[in-house]
Amino acid sequence: MRANKSHIRDFTAYLKWYRLTRKSKFCPFDLPVLTEGSYNSLAAFSRWESNGKMLACKHLRTLKAVLIGKQYLNFCIKLWSEGLAEVPLFEIQHNFSFLPDWVWDAVLKQSRKYKERDIKNYYADLELANMNKEAHISVFIKKFNSNFNINN
Repeated sequence: MRANKSHIRDFTAYLKWYRLTRKSKFCPFDLPVLTEGSYNSLAAFSRWESNGKMLACKHLRTLKAVLIGKQYLNFCIKLWSEGLAEVPLFEIQHNFSFLPDWVWDAVLKQSRKYKERDIKNYYADLELANMNKEAHISVFIKKFNSNFNINN
């Protein structure tokens, strides 16, 4: 099985990311079952990325490192996009310049999605607070009026 350019690019990025961050406390989840066989790790990774089927691989540790690197990089994309206001994107890009452009596009896209969600939640909370405020005012007016027997 031949790997295309995007698989080679991603394979390299995930492996570098794994090697850079392997001492982190990240716990991988749902790794596919890896079996020993005749294919190299890039071919097995390409097959996994293309159609979700794992080939028997002769470099199991490398393939496992790439898959863990992929999970951890995707997790970091999520963290970066949630906290983009705290650390500017150009600073992250400068520190990890070896990562492909799609990583930064994903960070911006997810960050935009989180910001839109936060704005919607803010306005929903504000509307609820205004409704509660109006309800409290109307209850107060009713109690006030009942105390003075006004408009009963």
